Amino acid sequence: MDQCCPLTTCRTQEAMCRLNALLIFFIMIGSFFYPLLMLLLFFDFFIRGFLNPQYSILVSLNKLIVTVFHIQSKSVNAGPKIFSAKIGWLVSLLACLFLLLKIDFGLYICSFILLVCSFLEAFFGFCVGCNIYGFFYSKQQHSHFQG
Repeated sequence: MDQCCPLTTCRTQEAMCRLNALLIFFIMIGSFFYPLLMLLLFFDFFIRGFLNPQYSILVSLNKLIVTVFHIQSKSVNAGPKIFSAKIGWLVSLLACLFLLLKIDFGLYICSFILLVCSFLEAFFGFCVGCNIYGFFYSKQQHSHFQG
């Protein structure tokens, strides 16, 4: 998904994104035993999606891992990743609300969504949020040409 992006002209490293997804995957597994870990994801998604990813705990940890292990990767458009973080924030917000209200079924659904999406990104490089972003962005571009 490397199209022009109306959100940002910034770039990010694919390895960082996949490492981030791997950490989210492990945090999600841990949240089944310690549900309050969902709060960590809620705040981290908020920082990455709405503030500045440079202040994210997970991004900082990933930078350290990339530096220590000299991991090289290609540069990708950061816009779809920011959009994905916003979706992650929304899903984790719902999960936290379900946790607070003790609605286990809703919590499990949200947790499953985050677990599957992080697994796909970490292990296969398939970003669900980026593809959703690409779908809506292409529809928006197509409607401009039609109108």
